[in-house]
Amino acid sequence: ELWKTDGTNTGTVKITDAALTTSDPLGQSFGFTEVNGNLYFAANYNASGNELWKLNGTLGIESMENAIDLKLYPNPSNDLINIESDNSVSLRLMNINGQVLSTTSAALTHQIDVSNLSSGIYLIGVNESQQVYRFVKE
Repeated sequence: ELWKTDGTNTGTVKITDAALTTSDPLGQSFGFTEVNGNLYFAANYNASGNELWKLNGTLGIESMENAIDLKLYPNPSNDLINIESDNSVSLRLMNINGQVLSTTSAALTHQIDVSNLSSGIYLIGVNESQQVYRFVKE
């Protein structure tokens, strides 16, 4: 079940959807990633297919309806990450703990040099939509 809350009893409600296509929308959830106290994950909640959701510190769940279409490749990478977006965006490069390593503004296409990073998992956050993408540095 998905619930939404503003942190109060009266503001806590079960999210229902007439277009619900599965009895267990979180049963096929994947990609759980924690960044700055928020848990991001994908869930197949309705006919839209897998969508990005955010579980915030008040235990409220928000649909990421204002998501920005961003492509990150190659993944994994050892030197450059290419980024393509439908919009100009502000990006944060973070380690797996959410610590910001650098920030940049990106036009429709952009490259981030990751050659100086140690091997491991890193995150790229989109400021405009609160989305977080994961990539592997080889």
